[in-house]
Amino acid sequence: MEVGFATKPADLEGFAQEVYRFCPDIVDQGTGSVSGLEDEVGKTQTLFLWWD
Repeated sequence: MEVGFATKPADLEGFAQEVYRFCPDIVDQGTGSVSGLEDEVGKTQTLFLWWD
């Protein structure tokens, strides 16, 4: 699933932590860390979710 944001979440760190709890593959098989996820969402304003 791909999600695009018109504006970044106000609490980007908290958002990244919540996303990781919901879909750990985004970090474990993707960005490598929650802070990496936070950086990625902050730069691209896009979120890709998948589950294996």
